[in-house]
Amino acid sequence: MKLAFFFLLFSANLLGQSFKKGNVALGAHYLSTIDYSIQKPDGLSSFKCSPPGSVGDLSFEAQVALPFTRIFQIETGYRFKQHSVSFKNEYLLSSEWVETTHSVPLRVGVITKLKKQGFLNRLSIGFSCGALFDIMEQSESAPLLINGQQFQLTTSAGSYLMKSAYNPDEVNQVKASISFDGYMQISYRMFKIANIYFGYGYTQGTRTLAKGYYTISEPTGITRTGSMRTNGTYRYGMLGLRFLLQKKSRKV
Repeated sequence: MKLAFFFLLFSANLLGQSFKKGNVALGAHYLSTIDYSIQKPDGLSSFKCSPPGSVGDLSFEAQVALPFTRIFQIETGYRFKQHSVSFKNEYLLSSEWVETTHSVPLRVGVITKLKKQGFLNRLSIGFSCGALFDIMEQSESAPLLINGQQFQLTTSAGSYLMKSAYNPDEVNQVKASISFDGYMQISYRMFKIANIYFGYGYTQGTRTLAKGYYTISEPTGITRTGSMRTNGTYRYGMLGLRFLLQKKSRKV
């Protein structure tokens, strides 16, 4: 938690310095996220899979953009993200919520306006990359994961029985982390101080947030086992609004 406070104070200092020099942009965007899990069937190679319904997970970011040149800016703020771990077979994709992350982003962005007449004059393209300083929400009294969950799926091929299990020392152990984040966006100026924007981004986690094990009993009598894990990696679409706070000049 001390790490989060440090970066919040650092970001507030940047905001104060930037506002003395010029304009500051405040924005907020919804993130439509797709998490990546690493699934490794026993005896086979690992592969990535994404949980179903992860697009509906509650994720958003409040952003402060601090310009320091004509096209470059520093971005900070707050991001809220829920993470899922998943496994799948031919017919089924299963997932469970494992962690909630509270992040302070620190990125460098580039914004280029399309200097043309008419409609294109309102458009600009931006790129941004940097790091997220993550604080994980722990749940020591009530585990986020339901250990030993099982369910059955009936298909034309027969019934599949799915089971998942987790060890206590492999979930809820990460309290702080750093992720790497980058995105591109297109912004449209609706009014003098208000823009609407949308974009696409990717966040790469660096630590294993949760690891679990699964068993799939197939109607043929074959039982398949393996492991799945997540390190908080995900891709996302973004849609938001941004407002420009303009510094008023003093009249002499």
